[in-house]
Amino acid sequence: MDIIIKGKNIEVTTHIKDYTEKKLKKACRFADDDKFILEVDMEQVPEKEKGKRFKTKVNLNIPGRIITVESISETIKASVDKIKDEIERQIKEHKEKAKTKEIKEGQKAKKMRG
Repeated sequence: MDIIIKGKNIEVTTHIKDYTEKKLKKACRFADDDKFILEVDMEQVPEKEKGKRFKTKVNLNIPGRIITVESISETIKASVDKIKDEIERQIKEHKEKAKTKEIKEGQKAKKMRG
């Protein structure tokens, strides 16, 4: 798994990078294939809503799908935590769809043979 972390209007410190990698590796443990790319863009945004200052966007390229998740929070860690939960949910959903498709294809093949 390749993780690429970029910052815009924010310095991505070693601490932030380590925290982000740890959280997102946990989230991606549900993905079957280790050959995927995870791109993380972090930025400090102008304060439009009180307290909402950090935006994190993640693109996860897995075979057959690109998952994009975005979060805006008061702290960069809170933003990463929200992203982690959503990435986990979407990976599980992707796996379930693939499994269901595989079962349906197997049933069609069985009907054609018999």
